[in-house]
Amino acid sequence: MNLTMQHQQSGNLDVNAGWLRRVALFEGLSDNELARLSAQAREQLRLAGQPIVQQDEPGSSLFVVKEGVLDVTIKGEDGTISQVGQVRAGHVFGKMSLLTGAPRGATVTPAVDTLVAEITKEDIEPLFQNHPELIEDIGAMLAERQSETSTRLQQAAATQKADESGALVNRIRNFFRL
Repeated sequence: MNLTMQHQQSGNLDVNAGWLRRVALFEGLSDNELARLSAQAREQLRLAGQPIVQQDEPGSSLFVVKEGVLDVTIKGEDGTISQVGQVRAGHVFGKMSLLTGAPRGATVTPAVDTLVAEITKEDIEPLFQNHPELIEDIGAMLAERQSETSTRLQQAAATQKADESGALVNRIRNFFRL
């Protein structure tokens, strides 16, 4: 069961929109713009264990975690599922899908019952029309985060390769009783 709520626009930044002020992606917006975006966001209570987004599915929205913790997993080419991170309150996921229409890069599943707010392409489009410079700032921030993620994944793969190599060496030694 998922519960979706929408807030009425108040015109000023209030408690309902304050949560957006903590999201780096939106730090260049005015109080009124944040209030408008907050009013359009769809708040959802998502239950533990039920994925919010699935890797490779199409998407055009992002989610802001208001309360809770979510596990981020990636399914490798060999079918192995690896947890690559967690998303906590105040953080977002789905940026690339929202901003470029790219398929979801990971599966995101609540570890505990979690409150998220979904922001769609249609919600954010007027902001980009009024502030095209936001696209430059957001693009630079996303490129930096993608680089960090890529580095983390490469380190994890190298560690796994070393572990597999060590295990294979041990099997050979055991087989030859060395």
